[in-house]
Amino acid sequence: MKQMEIDRAIKKCIKKGNWIIRADNDGISANKEANRFKWNPLGQWTKAPDWNTNAQCGGGLHGQDREHGGYILGRRLVFCDTYGPHIDLGDKVKVQKARILKINSLPEGLQVGGPLDLRGTQITSLPEGLQDKIIY
Repeated sequence: MKQMEIDRAIKKCIKKGNWIIRADNDGISANKEANRFKWNPLGQWTKAPDWNTNAQCGGGLHGQDREHGGYILGRRLVFCDTYGPHIDLGDKVKVQKARILKINSLPEGLQVGGPLDLRGTQITSLPEGLQDKIIY
């Protein structure tokens, strides 16, 4: 994707609420139970190979959205566009498909409902209006 396409996709997913924030270790899931699951590069869709709609961990791509905050595990923070429903897992959601649109920064205009714990990530600055919603 070209930067102009990424910028358009970011605006669209923020407007529709189809996004998650998550972290990884340079594209590899930081969760040991994910068996080193590898995400596709920036702008390319990643699909959960074990997708299901059960409201339990596993069976999807996990992250925080505008209504779910919690601890984020991994060094690299990523902002993702999502496809399909967000399945509520309490402190996070899971989705069937997502694509990374930003790495180690968050877009302007983002609205989050609960605190996000970013202490383990490399993010150092936040967009205007998110300072009181982020722990880092």
